[in-house]
This record gives sequence, C-alpha cells and structure tokens, in this order.
Amino acid sequence: MSLFRRSVTSGQAPRGLRNSRRLPPAAEQQMAAAIVARDGEEETLAVLEDVDTGVEFYMDIIDRFALNGRNYIALFPLPDKRQTTLPELVILRVISGDGQSVNSLFESIRDRSELNAAFDAFSIRYERSIYSK
Repeated sequence: MSLFRRSVTSGQAPRGLRNSRRLPPAAEQQMAAAIVARDGEEETLAVLEDVDTGVEFYMDIIDRFALNGRNYIALFPLPDKRQTTLPELVILRVISGDGQSVNSLFESIRDRSELNAAFDAFSIRYERSIYSK
C-alpha cells in the first residue's frame, strides 16, 4: 500500500499546477490529507503526499459524510495539464482522525458494495444541496 501524509504548502496549488497528478490505483492507496483553509473560508483544499515518492496531489474537498458508522470524504482532483482523461470523483474512507484535521488518515475503498453505497449517499446529499438553494 502507498502511504500519504500532509504536504507543506501555502494553501494554494502552485502556479501552473491547478493541476494534480493522477492518483495511484485506488486499491493500492492509503492517505493522509492536509486540509488547508482558503481565505478564511471552509477548508476546501487537500494536499496529499505519497510518502514513498514525495509526489503531491491537489484535491478539492467536496463533502464529508457518515454512513453505517463510518466516515467518508469526497474529493475532486484539480486538473493536470498532462492529464489525458477527465478527472473523477474520489471517495475515501476516514480511518484515523476526524476527517477535517491535518492528522486525519484516509484509505481507498476496496469493497465494491461499500464504494457503491458511499457514492449513492454522496449523490443524494449532493442532489439535496442543489435543490435546497
């Protein structure tokens, strides 16, 4: 498994990198996120660093939610100039911490039924947030 930890950052994606590298295969990752506040607003930027390679991934935090006694976080990769496919939504399970602090640890969801349930829960929350405005 690849391990990820907080990366040192100013809270802004580096110029020209509003871009992120593609994440390693979901079944092989475990990550910790640094959640960085932007202009005093709710924390929306997560910087994930691969402990083995030092590669950083910049992600927008879309949502945090609980389902069946577990906590999850939904992220969207910031696009990369080198990326040839459209970025996809990433949903990770919170395995340590509260999912909001820099000490939180996340991992990919290997079980397809758990991933589908988490995606369905996220989709319902997202639709409700759109229609409630």
